[in-house]
Amino acid sequence: MRKSYVLGMGLGLLLTSVVLFSLNFITNVRSSHEVIRLSGRVSAGTSNQTYYHTALHDKPRLIGEVLVEGGGIYFQMQSDFPENDLNTYVEPSYSFSILDAGTSVKYSFIFDNSFSQQDKLVTFSLREEVSELSLVILGWLGVFVIAPLGVILTLIGLIVKPTEKGNQYKFTSR
Repeated sequence: MRKSYVLGMGLGLLLTSVVLFSLNFITNVRSSHEVIRLSGRVSAGTSNQTYYHTALHDKPRLIGEVLVEGGGIYFQMQSDFPENDLNTYVEPSYSFSILDAGTSVKYSFIFDNSFSQQDKLVTFSLREEVSELSLVILGWLGVFVIAPLGVILTLIGLIVKPTEKGNQYKFTSR
């Protein structure tokens, strides 16, 4: 192989690893799936509760929506992270988003109708958005496999001298 080919391959692999790793930060490829969809009556003078554990992903997002028919209701969200807790009165609808819901965090959602004399129809939906794992794997593959290979080929292309024929390398001990 010629010296320029080895040097070019090394620099090309280094550039490829930088591009793959940068994709993790430039693009925000996320998949979204609905994890809770509830609809039902909350009787007068009672409260209902449901739970959810976030997935084992990097910085999952939670996006929720509460719809109430027949008046208002108190909605509480509690988690392992007090900064994500929420306590609000919902009439007729309320949407919320938690940008960093934490990994494997328990959330509880409480629909409190204990103050009212009238039943309420509540619809609750919760979606979880997570980073695409395939893109994260490609980025780290670039850092730990492709970049070292690129460094080695670049160093070979810069340091090793070609033989008299000009198209082969001769590795000799000094």
